[in-house]
Amino acid sequence: MTPQKNNSTVNVCLSTNDEWAPFAAVTIASIMSNTKSKVHFFVLHTNLNKTTVDRINLLLEKFENAKIEYISVEGKGISDLGVGIGYITSDTFSKILFPNINADINRVIYTDVDVVFREDISELFNEDLGGHVIGAVEGISHSDGKDNIRLNIDENHKYFQAGLLLIDCKKWREEKITSTCFGVLQSGQKLRYGDQDLLNIVFADSYKYQKLHQKYCVIPFQLSEMRTFSKDSREALENPFIIHYAGGNKPWIAGGPFENDFWRYASMTDFFPDIIKMRLDNSFVSKERDVITRQYKLFGIIPFVKIKRKFMYSQITERYFLFNFIPVLMKVDNMTSVRWTSLGLPILRLTKEKER
Repeated sequence: MTPQKNNSTVNVCLSTNDEWAPFAAVTIASIMSNTKSKVHFFVLHTNLNKTTVDRINLLLEKFENAKIEYISVEGKGISDLGVGIGYITSDTFSKILFPNINADINRVIYTDVDVVFREDISELFNEDLGGHVIGAVEGISHSDGKDNIRLNIDENHKYFQAGLLLIDCKKWREEKITSTCFGVLQSGQKLRYGDQDLLNIVFADSYKYQKLHQKYCVIPFQLSEMRTFSKDSREALENPFIIHYAGGNKPWIAGGPFENDFWRYASMTDFFPDIIKMRLDNSFVSKERDVITRQYKLFGIIPFVKIKRKFMYSQITERYFLFNFIPVLMKVDNMTSVRWTSLGLPILRLTKEKER
């Protein structure tokens, strides 16, 4: 879909830290690749390294209609609550601060950073909220009502995904939603899904929310469920607007559906080599479907050599283990070269000649 020109500015909020900054850059690149409108990014963070900021800002050379503003939320009270759970860091809770920090902003899209956009973001920005404070996508994996029981909220509430929100900031401020959120956080209630549980508690009874189309949150591990969940979810499978790589099977960890969408936008960022390295490193500690293992035995019984072949983005990696566990050789074959290393030391590198 070719993005249409639009003179209005789309406000987008992301929250990140140094660890997640490469993926924030990928999300920004995906948005700008599909949008002609001016986009003002507000990056909430806790002490991003200057070098990291400079690397994200290189995207501004590619997209003149983008503006990136960095807002430190250090000392704003979130990190003091100890609300991080596993890979859900306390930084993701900072979204509840944004409407109060930016009193002149009346509408914003909040997005997680393990997300890519495939269409013009101005379409989402202009969705009708029907008088509600937020718009969100119903959570397919949470539709059985068990989370409502766990959180002791209205049984009729449709539990929503918090990785993508359209927020009426003016109404948020008027309803004092941030204060309500802090009240829940300070109550000590257990939040299995972090900020997502928090926002569902807050919006379940008093405020409600505007349901957005399932195309705004297509999660790869839910594809089979989406085929039967609803008419919206089936339509979303045909043309996903947003891919949210929720859960553990993220493209820089493992392969999976819509992986190419992620790598297309990752290649536009200065972090591309770092992300490729993450994928390579993770390939040797995971048990993924695209790993082929061969074993060779002496006399058919004594383990001698094990070879693990890993297929990934434009690359095949082979690792050789003596007696099944001693790493002795690694071969990396990509589009430009083949190289061999042993115990981390380079042995041989061959450069491939480009086809004419």
